[in-house]
Amino acid sequence: MNKSKLLKRFRMLSRVMSNRGDITINLTGNRCYTDYNSITLPVGDLENPDYLELLEGAIDHEVGHLRWTDRTWTAKSYEKGVFFNAIRNGIEDIRMERMVCLEWPGAILNLSKMVTQGIKKGWFSKPTDSFPPSLLLQAVVVYYGRYKINNQVQLKEFCEIALALLTDCIGQKPVQDLILLLDTIPTLQSNQHSYELTEQIIQLLKKIEFEPGDSQGDDSGDSQGQNSNVSQQVINFVNECLNADESQLMADLHEQVNNELEKMADEVRSSNDMEQLIQFNSMLL
Repeated sequence: MNKSKLLKRFRMLSRVMSNRGDITINLTGNRCYTDYNSITLPVGDLENPDYLELLEGAIDHEVGHLRWTDRTWTAKSYEKGVFFNAIRNGIEDIRMERMVCLEWPGAILNLSKMVTQGIKKGWFSKPTDSFPPSLLLQAVVVYYGRYKINNQVQLKEFCEIALALLTDCIGQKPVQDLILLLDTIPTLQSNQHSYELTEQIIQLLKKIEFEPGDSQGDDSGDSQGQNSNVSQQVINFVNECLNADESQLMADLHEQVNNELEKMADEVRSSNDMEQLIQFNSMLL
C-alpha cells in the first residue's frame, strides 16, 4: 500500500475515533476483544470500503455498549434463556445505538453503513414464511426498532414483511400490542429497562388468546372449529418461541461484525512497517 494513502486512512480513522469519551481504542493485530476499558479491533485492508464501514460501525457500536450497557443485566438476561436474551439484546442494541447517535451525530452514518453491510452479508435477511417462530418475532423486534426508532430505512421492507408474517401467525391485536411496547424504546434509560421491556414482551406472548376478528377465514361453516384450530396454532407458535435454541435465532450483530473483521484481518498479512505505522492507542477526549 502506498504510504501516503495509508497515512490518509490513518488520519481518517483517528478522526472517527475522536470524541468518544474516556475509552481507549487499539487498532492492531487480527483479533477483536475488549477489557471493558478499551477496545481492540484488527488491522485489515485500509483501502477496502467494506472493512472501513464495518470498522467505523464497530467502533461506535462497541463504544456505545461500554458507555451505556450495564453488563449485570446482560448476565441476568443470559440466565433467562437464549430466546429471552436474543430479544433483550435486540432491544438493547437499538436503545444503545440511539444514545450513541444522540451523543455523536456522526455515528448515524457509521451505524447505518454497518446495517447495510449486514444486509449485504446476510446477517439481516428478508423474512419468509419458513422462518421459525422465534426468528420471526426477533426479526420484528430488530427490524421495527432499527427502522422506526433508529431510522435505518434500508430495513423498511424487511420490517413490513416481518410484521405481515407475524400478523398471519398470531393475529392483528397481539402484533399491535407488541408494537406499542416497542414504541417505548426511546424512553428506556438503561439495559435494566431493556430487560424489563423484554419481560413485558414475554408476558404478552404468554397471554395471547386468539380473537375471532383476527381470523382469515369467513364466518360460514364451523367457525368455532376454525378459531379453535388457529388458537392451537398460536399456542404452538408461542411455545416454539419460548423453547427456541440458538439455531432458530438471528446471530448477535456484535459477534457477526467481529468475526467478519477478524476474517478480513486474517486475509491481509501486513508488513512489519505497516504494523508499526498503524498500531496505535488513541485516548479519546
